[in-house]
Amino acid sequence: MNAYRALSLSDAIRQATDTMELTQDGPKKDKHKRYSRITLNACRDALLAKRRRLKSVAQLGFDALLNVVGDILDEAGLQQVRDLGRYDFTTKIGITFGIEPEDKVYVHRKPLRIARTMGLPIERHEGSALYVRRSAFPQDLRSMRSDSLENMLCNCGDELVGVTHQIGRYR
Repeated sequence: MNAYRALSLSDAIRQATDTMELTQDGPKKDKHKRYSRITLNACRDALLAKRRRLKSVAQLGFDALLNVVGDILDEAGLQQVRDLGRYDFTTKIGITFGIEPEDKVYVHRKPLRIARTMGLPIERHEGSALYVRRSAFPQDLRSMRSDSLENMLCNCGDELVGVTHQIGRYR
């Protein structure tokens, strides 16, 4: 994710809507497999055309940026790009502005399943994205960044559930 900090807004949009993930070591893995190249190109074009709008709302924080990204995609007729794609685009665009989800860990698919299994309260963003407040996580995890918690749920979630079941529900 740090690789996005050095990008211009236009380059961040292009990279976020590409099929390769940009890492500090360069492009790494396929992403957005559920979307066609045509859909991703349409997302790129819609977001690039609204750069000024993205810049103007970025000062209001991550949630406002997430709403605007969703609005731009909806206005472009791209409703098929749902929560995960919108969150992913917003996360990468937000990095160029130095903003990220502050107290919310956005969850989808596996992280959502893991969060529910762990008994974490799920809330709904103004749009449709689901999230868990960082304060709902066990004390030892609350100091982690939101994107790190989301990645942990995605990559280590089954192990967390095992620990949760062994020691009981914790906070």
